[in-house]
Amino acid sequence: MMVGKRRRGSSSEVASELLTHPLQHLAEAEGGGSSHRGSLDCHPLDEVVRTALGPGRISDPAWRTSAYEHGRAIARGGAAANTSATQPLPDLLAQLVDDVARAPDRITDEQFEALYTAGYSAEVLCELALAAALGAGVERRTTGMEAIDAWESGFTDPRGAAR
Repeated sequence: MMVGKRRRGSSSEVASELLTHPLQHLAEAEGGGSSHRGSLDCHPLDEVVRTALGPGRISDPAWRTSAYEHGRAIARGGAAANTSATQPLPDLLAQLVDDVARAPDRITDEQFEALYTAGYSAEVLCELALAAALGAGVERRTTGMEAIDAWESGFTDPRGAAR
């Protein structure tokens, strides 16, 4: 399963897939987990993703999964429309998640005031922001690891010198 690609199925099936294999895309990018960087079967980041998206939180798990997927799509350079396979986020939350993934330094106090006025707690906002940032970070890590692997496998740099 590739995390981040559009999936079909119920919210619980999608959430279960993500919690079972949250970093499957990293294992595939690193050669099935058998690269010189070690196996991803027990990768510490795997546990972070499971914890952030799993049960025992205040916010809706489908919203956290949507925020994570949205962050990954943004990091891939996509438009990341609010059309998650699990559950679309309400507009105010979708905007926060988008801002966290794209430009967190531009989030304003006014945005938070609007979210608080709409009835969202600081805990829910923190969990969704964390999920979006984590999704973007995981995707950026994947991109970086792929670039390193390409370089290490002898790609020729733009100046024409082979490694």
